[in-house]
Amino acid sequence: MKKCYVNIPRMMIPREDVQNWAISAHPGREESERAAGNQPSVLRFLLPETVGNEEECIAGIRSSMFDALEETLEKLNRGAMLIEHTAGKKRRYGILAALDLDAYTMSEENAPVRSLQKFDGARAEALSRLREGAVLEFPAVALFYRDKKCKIVRALGENLEEVYSFDVGEQHIRGMFIPENVAWEVVEDMHPRLSPCFAVADGEEELAAAKLHWLRVKKGLTEDEADMHPARFLLTEFVNIYEEGTELVPVHRALSGVDPEALFSFLGKKKYAREGNCIRAMGRDPAAVIRDTDALIAQFLQQNGGSVRYTRAVPTDEGETFVLMPAIDKEDIFSYAKEGKPLSAHSFEFDGCYRFEGREISYD
Repeated sequence: MKKCYVNIPRMMIPREDVQNWAISAHPGREESERAAGNQPSVLRFLLPETVGNEEECIAGIRSSMFDALEETLEKLNRGAMLIEHTAGKKRRYGILAALDLDAYTMSEENAPVRSLQKFDGARAEALSRLREGAVLEFPAVALFYRDKKCKIVRALGENLEEVYSFDVGEQHIRGMFIPENVAWEVVEDMHPRLSPCFAVADGEEELAAAKLHWLRVKKGLTEDEADMHPARFLLTEFVNIYEEGTELVPVHRALSGVDPEALFSFLGKKKYAREGNCIRAMGRDPAAVIRDTDALIAQFLQQNGGSVRYTRAVPTDEGETFVLMPAIDKEDIFSYAKEGKPLSAHSFEFDGCYRFEGREISYD
């Protein structure tokens, strides 16, 4: 019998006004400004990148969570959620369930859940401190699984109960409840005989934070207590890497305070092509191209000054020099994961994650 690394949770969603509650995985300026309003929103549970007094901020988030428990949220029956993401003519599906954090490691060991991209360890530590003081989680974490013929989602059919349907940013989200007895069959089918079982698509820092918190909690528990402690699990969207609507978006490097001709000469004209303020990185192995280019950019900035930011947007600002990175082929994802060596940070972005469903992670 295959070991199962996924559990069936009891999710929490708002009783009403779902449109204002949900946010994209990485909220932009418009969504962040909405946090100043009076409407309940998952935004109130997020730890800002820059915090003056972290303890005060976490205490405020914890208070907002208790308010939401009393005034906003309702708990669903135990089960999973089939999520339909539609953006224009593109559509993909995800299955929301709870990952067993014992299956994930932040190192390069032979774990069932493998990292794909390097991430900010300091940010993960900060998020773990937030989790330590939290009673709820509303994460945006996604893992890839393998189902070449898309049998798992197709078998669910159209007979599931629709729980919500609304717009988030540029996509439409529809959630259909999968009852517990059916959900167990679904999550078992997501586990292949091949290793690894899953690869991280999005939310690596949140996943690492949850793992760090769980390791601390686990130390004080008996084996029986640890088996079903809520902190052992993380609400996760499982996405079929082979589904047509699953896309990996390249992330480009935008440099400020840099002369494009000088950078182009430094990078080496054999592996790069320049047109105006855009330099395109080329090569047969996208992962190696991204890794080597990042190393060269870091060296150039150290010697000449300037700064870099990461963007998936098409270059528009003439004041910046753009290094356009190649796309990672989704067909290669599990080959990279099997190697156990994460890609460079910002090698790709996975489209479509959002924050809406939550779960209790504390016995408070």
